[in-house]
Amino acid sequence: MKRHLVKTPQGQLHFLSAGSLDTDRAVLFFHQSPSSSWMWSKVMADLAERGLSSVAGDLFNYGGSDRQPDLLDLHHHADLLLGAARSLSSASLTAVGHHTGAVFAASCAARHTLDGLVLMGYPLYGSRKEKQDRLGAKMHQDSFAPDGSELAALWVRLNRSLEDETAFSDRHAILVDRLSAGPLWFTAYAALLATDLEGTLREALDTGTPIKTVFAAQDALSRLAPGITALTGLTPIWIGGGPWVSVEHPRRVADVVHSAFREWA
Repeated sequence: MKRHLVKTPQGQLHFLSAGSLDTDRAVLFFHQSPSSSWMWSKVMADLAERGLSSVAGDLFNYGGSDRQPDLLDLHHHADLLLGAARSLSSASLTAVGHHTGAVFAASCAARHTLDGLVLMGYPLYGSRKEKQDRLGAKMHQDSFAPDGSELAALWVRLNRSLEDETAFSDRHAILVDRLSAGPLWFTAYAALLATDLEGTLREALDTGTPIKTVFAAQDALSRLAPGITALTGLTPIWIGGGPWVSVEHPRRVADVVHSAFREWA
């Protein structure tokens, strides 16, 4: 796994890459929030063993990318990620996104040429009020007291989203990603909830870009599958796992991505 820093007009973006970037086709991964490119590292390593190259970027305010206190429009933010990825490789790209990252991936497909799109747990939330309520709940839930007393509660909440067998090193990495974002941890989530989620998905569909919709059976966002299926007309792919399926079951995710990549060759 290699690391890269790419300068953009808004600051530096950090990327991981696996496999040769001197290739005709590759995969670009977008992470959920709060997280980082690390959440894809096991999937990327698996794909590299199959001869498939990939890159994954950290959104601004996450992982190794610069902190950007001004809330960026999601579409502009996605453009910066895609442009930075293309500065690393001239390969044509298949975009893969999870939760928040799925909207970033769809945004790229709506306005740029991609080989294909894999959307995992696309967060097709409903009304404006529902979005505002979700953001308010998130910010309240993960706000810290000056004495740090909320850290234990955060650790408990995090572990509730993970399987019993998940390694401590993975639990620790997920927590570190959350903490390293600091008070800006919610910025990608806020940008997401300010975006027309249905409209972005429709625009991606209208381009004719091949799309796969994927849901992890134990992920809470799988409840949105019927609405996404009705909107897209696509038969969803179901895999076992929860909200951290790329960390806990990377082979399952890699199988889906590899299959789509070969289908769209």
